[in-house]
Amino acid sequence: VLCSVFSPNTNFGPATASDNCPFGLTILGPVVVNSLSICNVGTITRTFTARDASLNTRSCTQVITVTNPNIVTLANINFPPDITVTNCQGVGVAVTGNTTVSPANPPCSDLSISFTDDAPVASPLCRDTINRTWRVVDTCQLVAGTQNGIFTRVQRIIVTVPAPVITGPATITLYATPSSGCVGVYNAANAAHAATGCNLVLSNTRNALPSFNINGTYPLGTTNVTLTATET
Repeated sequence: VLCSVFSPNTNFGPATASDNCPFGLTILGPVVVNSLSICNVGTITRTFTARDASLNTRSCTQVITVTNPNIVTLANINFPPDITVTNCQGVGVAVTGNTTVSPANPPCSDLSISFTDDAPVASPLCRDTINRTWRVVDTCQLVAGTQNGIFTRVQRIIVTVPAPVITGPATITLYATPSSGCVGVYNAANAAHAATGCNLVLSNTRNALPSFNINGTYPLGTTNVTLTATET
């Protein structure tokens, strides 16, 4: 019997007996010995005993074997590949990938999927390597002292730290007017600077503000302003 269609309530039928003196012939049982796993794989033994009027007995045994011909193997498991991400993306499974089993709910299986990460190992290239060990366990296959039903794979995750990128006009031309006192007035509405990256600390040489806000007045001539984005 396939475990996928087996039911504990299945009627496997009665036993019959014959005797040269049928009067008083009875059938006792069955005595059932259930050796099924938690996933209903294994054997059921049913023992019947025929007894005649003279108390002579004869027994017979029926063995019902419940099998799972399609157990989960490594071929059913899709482990995520090695991957390189940025520290902005993070290392959550939504980014680095998850482990799945196909089909998603295999019959006669009791699956659990988990992972553990080792401590990141830093390299001189401003990146970390994380070894993520995936573990898939099919409780239905576990046998003490063996690795039956346990599948593992190490996923290598490299986390890079890209340099921040500053965008915006490199050169700004302001026009002084008599009403402004012969100075140029800069307003962020004229042109904006921005930076992309993670956990950025912004600064500029125009003022003490921790930002790219360089609004203000500028004298005639050229003023060099340096914008700095530091990733912490």
